[in-house]
Amino acid sequence: MNTNSQLHRPPRSRKRKIGIAAACFLGFILIVVLALAIAVQCSRKPWRSPDTTGWQTGDIFFSAGNSWKSLAVRLFGDKSEEGSTHCGIVMMRDGVPMLVHMSTETGEIRAEYIEDYARVNDVSAVTVRRLRQLPDTVVLRHYVDYLFRRKKRFDNSFNARDTTEYYCTEFVIHAMDHAGNSSFMPLLTDDYIYPEQLETSPAVSRLP
Repeated sequence: MNTNSQLHRPPRSRKRKIGIAAACFLGFILIVVLALAIAVQCSRKPWRSPDTTGWQTGDIFFSAGNSWKSLAVRLFGDKSEEGSTHCGIVMMRDGVPMLVHMSTETGEIRAEYIEDYARVNDVSAVTVRRLRQLPDTVVLRHYVDYLFRRKKRFDNSFNARDTTEYYCTEFVIHAMDHAGNSSFMPLLTDDYIYPEQLETSPAVSRLP
């Protein structure tokens, strides 16, 4: 008999306690996931197609999503009327608005027609704000084209101090700054800037 190996074996009661603690932790995680899934379903709203009359290149769009990620944004940050959870920039193409944004689905910058954006990103509404000091749309287009050529990646670390990647509001802030409007730049003192901080800024106005 190897008495040394027996001395190093934890008592059965200790093993049982560890097993119970692990089971309780997994049960807690399951409850949290289930509660989040129920909350997502309860907060789900049907898609409302926006009136795009008067939209123009350089407008900032905000969307309200139905996913668990969107629910988390609303719970921790958003207090705006529409419950916006994502944002980007409107770019007109042959008179049709394209929504340019840092996509959490593809992990990089993306341009989508409104209905495609709503379907892919599971959103219920899209609204638009306009900067009171309009950006230079020519410079803005050049900068957005540059980001597409570079295949700018989504910043999953949400670090506004690192510009190698962008998340949604970070993209809007830097794009507008390049286009001659630095109204949002003071917000970059925080690591994460919520969409509501742009949406409710005095630098923008609601379209009629």
